Order: sequence, then C-alpha cells, then structure tokens
Amino acid sequence: MRKMTSKEDFTKALLDYYRIYGVPQEKVDAIMTANSGNLETYLAATPELMARKFYEWTFDEEMH
Repeated sequence: MRKMTSKEDFTKALLDYYRIYGVPQEKVDAIMTANSGNLETYLAATPELMARKFYEWTFDEEMH
C-alpha cells in the first residue's frame, strides 16, 4: 500500500483496486460519482483503504 500525493494517481489506484477485485463497472461509476468531491480529502490515506471505504459508504455493504 502506498500513499498518494495527486488526485490523478489516487483515482487511478482506486480504479485499479476495483478492477482487481472484480467490482462491476456500474458500481465503480456510482462510487466515483458519489465520492468525486471528497477525493482530495483522502489523499493522505492509502488508495486501497479508501477504495474499500468508498464502496462501503456508497452501497452500505462490505466489499468481498
């Protein structure tokens, strides 16, 4: 896990993480739409952690 400093790198890492875990594209789109305004707030966290959190917050369920 690594910390990001740019929104672009952070977003790319989130998308890569969702792809690795097989999250359907429609869910990825919903997550990114719901959290697009919050990305800069979480740059200090790891993308892997925030990918899980965004998923949980958007769908109110754990990512498997």
